[in-house]
Amino acid sequence: MDRKFAEYHPFTISSGTKDDNIRFTMKMLGNFTRRVRDHLTSGAEVLVEGPYGRFNPLKESNRKQVWIAGGIGITPFLSTLRSMNEKHDQKIDLFYCVREETEALYLEEMRDIASQFEGVNLHLMTSDTGGWLTADVIEEAIGEGVTQSSYYFCGPKPMLKALSAGLQAKGVKAKAIHFDEFKMR
Repeated sequence: MDRKFAEYHPFTISSGTKDDNIRFTMKMLGNFTRRVRDHLTSGAEVLVEGPYGRFNPLKESNRKQVWIAGGIGITPFLSTLRSMNEKHDQKIDLFYCVREETEALYLEEMRDIASQFEGVNLHLMTSDTGGWLTADVIEEAIGEGVTQSSYYFCGPKPMLKALSAGLQAKGVKAKAIHFDEFKMR
């Protein structure tokens, strides 16, 4: 194994449970991720430890769900969408927040998946066009039942804190709000 890649990093698996290969999607944040992008080749031997996360909206008993992704935070939702089957019975509103549409990873694939499943709605929020996500925007998009939904977040902490506070101000219980905490332990 190539030792220049011998470093622990938490990455989200973006492949689905039906995929034959494991796929990771990562944001370039420093020397290690740049080395991976620039020098790791297809077919290279890698050691993967985990998974460790428990962020799985499909295991939720609440059928009404709101998924909120900021930037690279789309990866756990992408994996979940890729894992869905025809028996799913959730009503899912996925809000994907990016600066501009060109930053929206796998957008066409997600649009295709959403079109295949009744009850899955994809909302692209681009800040360059004034598409800021707020609790009011969520409530307007999902209509009645903002307090009956479960919320799943993966994205920048300031965005998540603001949205969580806004939803709680509308009566959403804290236990209905779930966060993907993407960090080294």
